[in-house]
Amino acid sequence: MSESETEGAGSRGLGSRGAETVEVIVTLTVDEAARIDAVADRQGLSRTDFLREAASRYADRLDRDRELTAAAEAALARAGQPAGSGIFLAESQRVIAEEDE
Repeated sequence: MSESETEGAGSRGLGSRGAETVEVIVTLTVDEAARIDAVADRQGLSRTDFLREAASRYADRLDRDRELTAAAEAALARAGQPAGSGIFLAESQRVIAEEDE
């Protein structure tokens, strides 16, 4: 395991679903913990189940984003970059300029 994988890792065991588990220590502010606990409680989840689900969903989103980026890059590679005088480039520059303001 890399240093980042072992950082915060604790004991290993089997979870309630029979899957191998590893204990991970996460440091939260008091306010973050209170918010997580309140939301988890409203959903009938433990803090651990809430954080497990949240981390899984976030990882899924990052994977989807990576796949979308790869697909967009492949499409651009096939079609080529927009021409320097094209409407796409002009609109892109306009949007970027608005974001910088």
